[in-house]
Amino acid sequence: MFIEVLLLAWSTIAITVPDCYTLASLASSPLSSTCKGGIADVETQGLELIQKGSAWHTTRASLLQQPVSVDPKQHPRAPLPKLSLLGQAPEKSQVDQVLANYSSTRQPLRVYVYDVPRAAEENNHIVYFRDSCYNPYRGCEETAIPPYSLNYMVNLFGLSFKIPQPGNRSNRLHVQAVSQYATSRIMTASLMRYPHRTYDPKEADLFYIPMFTENFTRWQSDCPSAAKILSELPYLNESTAARHFWPAPTVGWTNDTCEEWNAQYKDPTPSMRLLAKVQKLALEDKESAPQILGRDWNGDLRQPPVAENLHSIPYPSILSSLNDSEVEAWRNMILQTHRPLVATAAWGFHGLDSAMSDRDTLRQQCQSNPECLFEELDMDFFTENTNTVVSAMLQAKFCLEPAGDSPSRKGMIDALTSGCIPVLFNIYQTKCWPWHVQDWSEVSLQFDNVPPDIISVLEQIPEAEIQRMQQKIASMLENFIFSMPGYPRDGDALDITLRHLQKIAVTQEKITQQTEAGTGIAKTTVDGKQNIGKVNDHLTD
Repeated sequence: MFIEVLLLAWSTIAITVPDCYTLASLASSPLSSTCKGGIADVETQGLELIQKGSAWHTTRASLLQQPVSVDPKQHPRAPLPKLSLLGQAPEKSQVDQVLANYSSTRQPLRVYVYDVPRAAEENNHIVYFRDSCYNPYRGCEETAIPPYSLNYMVNLFGLSFKIPQPGNRSNRLHVQAVSQYATSRIMTASLMRYPHRTYDPKEADLFYIPMFTENFTRWQSDCPSAAKILSELPYLNESTAARHFWPAPTVGWTNDTCEEWNAQYKDPTPSMRLLAKVQKLALEDKESAPQILGRDWNGDLRQPPVAENLHSIPYPSILSSLNDSEVEAWRNMILQTHRPLVATAAWGFHGLDSAMSDRDTLRQQCQSNPECLFEELDMDFFTENTNTVVSAMLQAKFCLEPAGDSPSRKGMIDALTSGCIPVLFNIYQTKCWPWHVQDWSEVSLQFDNVPPDIISVLEQIPEAEIQRMQQKIASMLENFIFSMPGYPRDGDALDITLRHLQKIAVTQEKITQQTEAGTGIAKTTVDGKQNIGKVNDHLTD
C-alpha cells in the first residue's frame, strides 16, 4: 500500500507563512525557491517543503542526523523559549508568550519539575537517573535536543506518516510512529514546557520526578540508591510524598524497573519507605497484571508489578502531537470510512506461555477466513510498524487484541484510535488505564477464552451496536493523545493523568492530616531546601 513518509518538524503547529518563506536552516546547502502567490516551491537535494493548510512538512531523512533550530525572529510563531531541566526560570515575557497559546476553562495545576541529571557517580560507579535509549534510531536525551527541531520531534513522537483512507486514497491524514515506550520522555518534555510549570516548590500542586529507563538490559547495579535519589529530591517528605509522581515508560514489571521504584511500605529502611509513598505511573499496575510469575517466549521468568501507589496510564496514540484540526479530520475519517473486513489481527510471535497459545489460535482462525486480515509484525524500531498496523485497522470493524508479553499492548490503543473495536481475550486487559477508559464494555468486546470461530461470532454483532461503539470510541480520541509540549489540551492523556494524581494527593493529605491531628504529630511542609534537607537527614540508611 502506498504511503508517504514525512519527517515533519512542525506539522502540529499552525504557522502563518510569509509570501516567500524558506527554511534555510533545515538544509546543509543553500535553498533555491520560486515564490508564487505566497507558495514557495522548494526542491534541493531531496528536500521538499509542502504547504498544506498552514503547516510545513519536510521529507529529508538526512535531517535526522542534524540538530535543527528555529530562529524566533524568522519563525512567525516560535512556540516556546528553550527550557531545560537545568538553568533559571524563563523571563516573565517568555512565560506570558507560553500562556497566550494556552487556554483552559479549569483551575490550572502547578507542577514543579525536579532538576535531575541523566547520570551521576555513586560509589565509584555511574548510575542512571534517566535513560531513553530503547530505540537506537532516536536520541538518548530529549532535553539535550533543541526544542521543536526535527531531531526533537522525531525523538519524542517518531516519524510522521500520511495514511490514505480506504476507498478514498486522495484523503491522506497524518499519524505519528510514536514508540510504545515514549510516554515518559514525552511527559518530561511536556512538563518542562508546561504553561503552569512552577519554579517555586511552595506553589506546587504536584512534583514531577523525571527518572526513568526504557532500557530493558539495564542492570540493577546501574540504578541509583534510595539515598542518592532522595539527594536529588529536596522537597520530598512524608507530607508531600503523595504529590510526587514518578513514571516508568514500560509495563512496570519488576524485571524492567529499579528496586527503588518498587519500594514497599514494609521496607526496613526509612528512605525506601518514603519512596514507597510516591505515586508511580506505568503502562500496567497491580490490577491490570496477573499477580503470578510468568515465563516469556525466551523462557525467562517475569514478575508482575509490585510498586506501591502504582497507576496505569495508556500507551501514546498515533495522534500524539497533532493539532486540533488534524485530530478532528481523523475523527471524521474513522467514522466515515467503509470497512470491508470483519476483523484484522497484527502481532509478532512472542509473549507469555498462555498468550503465545492464544495468538497462534487466533492467527490460524484469521488466516483461514477471507473476512479477516492477518499481518505478522517484525521488530521495527524505525517505523514501529505504524503503516502496516493502522492501514489494516482502518479496513476492519474489529481488531483482535490477544495479550503478549503482558496483558496490555499498544495495539489496543492503536485500535481505538483507528475506530476499530478491540476484541480482548484477557480479563486484565479490561482493567488497564481506568482513568482514561472508564468502561471497557462500551468500547470493546471481551472473551474469557478464544472461541472456536471468532469471526463467525463477530459477524453476529448488530450493525447498530457496532456504530454505537464506534461513536463512543471517536469521542474518546483525546484521552490517548499526548499533545505537543507547550500546547496542552484539557482532557488529553496528560491532563487526565495530572487531574487524577491531584485528586489522590488531596485525598491522601486529608487522611494524613486527620491522623496527625489525632496523634499530635507535627506536619512538615514545603518550606525551602534547607528545612526539607533536615527532614531527609534522618533517612540515611
